[in-house]
Amino acid sequence: MVIDWRDRFLRRGIMVGSSDADIVITGGNVITVDPTRPRAQAVAVKFGKVLAVGQDDELKPLIGSRTKVMDASGRTVIPGLNDAHCHVLTTGRSHLLVNCGPDAASSIADIKKTIAKKTQTTPKGEWVVGFGYDDTKMIEDWYLNRADLDEVTTEHPVWVSHVGGHMSTTNSGGLRMARLTRESVDPVGGKYGRDPVTGELNGVIYEAAQRVFRMGSSSLIPRPTPDQDREAIRWVCKHAASIGLTSFTDANVDVTAFQSYQAALASGDLSIRTYMLLGVDSLDDFISAGMRTGLGNDLLRVGAIKIVGDGAIAGRTAFLSEPYEGSEDDYGILAIAPEVLEERVMTAHRAGFQVAVHANGDRIINMTLDALRRPFRPTRGIITDTV
Repeated sequence: MVIDWRDRFLRRGIMVGSSDADIVITGGNVITVDPTRPRAQAVAVKFGKVLAVGQDDELKPLIGSRTKVMDASGRTVIPGLNDAHCHVLTTGRSHLLVNCGPDAASSIADIKKTIAKKTQTTPKGEWVVGFGYDDTKMIEDWYLNRADLDEVTTEHPVWVSHVGGHMSTTNSGGLRMARLTRESVDPVGGKYGRDPVTGELNGVIYEAAQRVFRMGSSSLIPRPTPDQDREAIRWVCKHAASIGLTSFTDANVDVTAFQSYQAALASGDLSIRTYMLLGVDSLDDFISAGMRTGLGNDLLRVGAIKIVGDGAIAGRTAFLSEPYEGSEDDYGILAIAPEVLEERVMTAHRAGFQVAVHANGDRIINMTLDALRRPFRPTRGIITDTV
């Protein structure tokens, strides 16, 4: 029996026209994810969508003169995988930077050598940027800090982002560029790491405190060029396809990233279906442009508005109801005030956006649930503020 999906095309207003498939994969171990018929041999595709699934001889009538036939030679064929939460463009951009991840460095000493090598080809005064540092995979029992990076160079500002994305480390050169000193006050939603004895900045930058270095038009670290972003998207799509991903959600897209995706779509460099969560900092601009969840096509689509509520457990920045182990008053970092969270949720909801909130700690999770209930909270017996 052939599993035939041609009626789905008609229901979507897509005229199938010729019964010939564009692509037919034969001779495979096809996992259908259909409990009534879990395995098959062949798959037929038309207009980029599955047309039919069955045995080789059952799909022969769909093979025409222009059909591309691919012999799987017994290999397993599965539906494409979806990554529902990743940072696509950030990952693509990172492969252009200095790799400080566990696959390239197993110690802080290794990271210092890698950074030192990069300084040899980087003009003095320009940034050296690394990514992927994971303190849990290092031999040393201390966190990468300002002193470590100062030992490598005092002539370049250095920035090394943690694998979790919720903290980074800079050297004295980076602190000077940001005009940060011992007297600097922690920003809302962020924190500057300090020596517990002297109070001096140790170079670790947490959560929203990273923004001056890496976000917005005034970012201290130069933003990627449009050409670099297209290369980043092309690279990450190729890598994703190699491990079976055919769609993913980029979990925080700002205006620049949105423009880069548009350019990649137009140039053909975007080859994986992408669902964009748009950063809340640009919510008003997105609303003014008439955007809302669902805008786009099969390859690139606008998703939810992304709001960051706190940090991560690994960096002790998730917002908790009880202090972290070994502390009496460290509850993590609240990245957004409850009243602002509610206002942003309501504004996005009224404009036709889904809302996605980064909430790791139990305290911010409860705040988020309260904020999400508000659009549907009854007033005088009726439901108000719904789209």
